Amino acid sequence: IWVVGAANAMSLEFVHVNPGTVLQPSVREAVAGVDAVVSMLPNGAILRSVAAEVIPAMTAGAVLCDCSTVDVDSARAVADQAAAAG
Repeated sequence: IWVVGAANAMSLEFVHVNPGTVLQPSVREAVAGVDAVVSMLPNGAILRSVAAEVIPAMTAGAVLCDCSTVDVDSARAVADQAAAAG
């Protein structure tokens, strides 16, 4: 997993109770070679910022599943960006 900003107690606990999970130092390392990326972010600005890093680092054909609670314009912008990247 990759956490926006510094790792926090919740992310460290998640890694601890889920053997095989690794906290990655960068978004590029977290998404390299994966089939799917799941994001859950608190607002559209953060979603757009993270997507700008995540989408170019994803393998073509991988799925971006965003579960964020954000404004419609941000959700559509990220969906368009992902579709354009393939």
